[in-house]
Amino acid sequence: MKRHGWVVFVLAAISGVWCVLMHVWISFTPLWHQGVVQGAVLVPTVLSILATWAAWRRSGVGVGAFALLFAGFTFVTGFSIGNAYVPAAGLLILAAVLAALIGFGKREREVAV
Repeated sequence: MKRHGWVVFVLAAISGVWCVLMHVWISFTPLWHQGVVQGAVLVPTVLSILATWAAWRRSGVGVGAFALLFAGFTFVTGFSIGNAYVPAAGLLILAAVLAALIGFGKREREVAV
C-alpha cells in the first residue's frame, strides 16, 4: 500500500462495523413493520461490506461507487432508518475522497535505469 492507503481501508472497515452494529440494534428494536425493516437494513450493511472489500482490493472506483450508493440510500431512507447510518455514510464518503486524493489503487510505474 502507499503511505496513506491504509486510512481508506480503516475508514471503510469502521463504516462496516457501524452498519453491522446498527443492523443488530434495529433488529432487536420492536417495530410494527418488522419484516420490511429487516429487508431494508440488509442494504446498507451489504453496501458497507462491499465498500470495505473494494478498499481491501485497492479499488478507489469501487469505494467511490459504493459510497455514492450508500449515501443515496441514507438520503432516501432518512426519515426512517437512514439516520442511523449517517455516520457510516460520512466515513465512506471521506474514504472515497481520500482514495481519490492519494491515488488509491494506482500502481506506481517502474523507472527504467
